[in-house]
Amino acid sequence: MPKIDISDDLFARVQSFAIPLVDTFETVMAKALDALQAQNGGSGGGNKPPSQRQLNPAAAPNLAYTTVHSVLLNGKRLPPADTYWNNLMRAVINEAKKTLSTEEVKELVICNTVIGKKEEDGYNYLPDVGISVQAADANKAWKATYLIAKAIKASIEVEFSWQDNPKAAMPGQSSKFVLEW
Repeated sequence: MPKIDISDDLFARVQSFAIPLVDTFETVMAKALDALQAQNGGSGGGNKPPSQRQLNPAAAPNLAYTTVHSVLLNGKRLPPADTYWNNLMRAVINEAKKTLSTEEVKELVICNTVIGKKEEDGYNYLPDVGISVQAADANKAWKATYLIAKAIKASIEVEFSWQDNPKAAMPGQSSKFVLEW
C-alpha cells in the first residue's frame, strides 16, 4: 500500500469532513472522489472507484476475500474496528437476546455454539447472551447473520468490497446488502 505525506492544512481539511469514530482518512477520501466523479459525469480518469451495487442478501455471492467497510445495524453504526463478518454476526446475536431466551438464540445460530463460556478453538463468549460462538468464514458468518436478522426483523446495511485477488468472486467490486423488514 502506498504511503503519502500531506500538509497539516490538507489533513485538517480532510478531518473536517470526517464523521468522528466512523470515518478513516481513506473513507473520507473515497467519499470526496466519489462526489468529484459524480460531478464530472462519472469521468475521473485514472483508477476509478468501483461502482457499488446492492445485492440480494438472501442469495449472497461468495464472500471470500471481501473487506467490510461499514455496518449499520438497527440504525446504529458499528465502530470501524468491528466491521468484520464475524463481529456483525455477534452483534446480531446480541440483538436477538433482547427479545429471545438464550436457548432460542442458540437455536437460531447455525455456527458452532455452546451455552456458557468457552474461549479456545476460535470461540468468542457473548456474556449478554450467555453463549460462546465459534468464528466462521465470511460466507457462513453472513448466512448466520442473515437468518438471525430475518428471525428478529433486524435492519442491516453492510457495505463491502472484494479484494483485488484472482480467487475473489468479483475482484475490485464494491457491493452492499440491505435488510429491511
